[in-house]
Amino acid sequence: LDTFLEQLRPLLPKKRTYRHGESLHYTGSRLDRRALARRAPINDLKVYRRREPVDSPDPRMFVTLVIDNSGSMQGEKIEESKKTALFWGRALKLMNVPFAIKYFDQEHADLKRFDQDYDDPVQKIKPNLMRVLNAKGSWTDISAPLEEAFTEMQQMRTAHPDSFGAIFVISDGDPNRGKVGPDLQAVIRKMQEEFVVMNFNLSHLENEVGNAHFYFGPKNVVNPRDFRQLPAESIRVLRTVLQDAF
Repeated sequence: LDTFLEQLRPLLPKKRTYRHGESLHYTGSRLDRRALARRAPINDLKVYRRREPVDSPDPRMFVTLVIDNSGSMQGEKIEESKKTALFWGRALKLMNVPFAIKYFDQEHADLKRFDQDYDDPVQKIKPNLMRVLNAKGSWTDISAPLEEAFTEMQQMRTAHPDSFGAIFVISDGDPNRGKVGPDLQAVIRKMQEEFVVMNFNLSHLENEVGNAHFYFGPKNVVNPRDFRQLPAESIRVLRTVLQDAF
């Protein structure tokens, strides 16, 4: 996790604040009274402190994790999905990034809202994640949770206009209910005009990885061999995706 964060932070845009530095200019809101006494007698009006940008170490972003809980995820896939969700949850928490978590099968629900604390023992977000993700859903409807997440992301962007958003879908890329085929592809492409929308695909089946490439676009699919490969593969794909986004 430490290595992953060290590699990820430089790829992300930083929150920007401002301070009034020592250099002076002709107009401004922060008057330098010592400069005023020296410069006013010689008609030099450069008596205001210059406003200078300062980048915070925290990235300006917000994220929604959307996790597939359908029957096709049984076995190794759902176990890798849990690890992936916990890994990203911890990484986002350490970076002070607001994030939400949803899961879906034939229905969809929140595991964590943006306003909830990931580590709050009362809300039991991590234990609930481990309990709920069981891959027993009857079918896979990815369009409904994606569209709900998209609406919530737009609301977050209104509250944080200087930040960017990303939706990370943890799934084997094989929906079979709701919008599918070109209709689902069109929905995802429309979302990608406003946000980064990526698939963390945990399948080893060629047709399922091919479906993920069709829906999300090949450059937006992370397909590690197993969880141990996830951090390195994520950085490789995110480097390209985030450079294109900014």
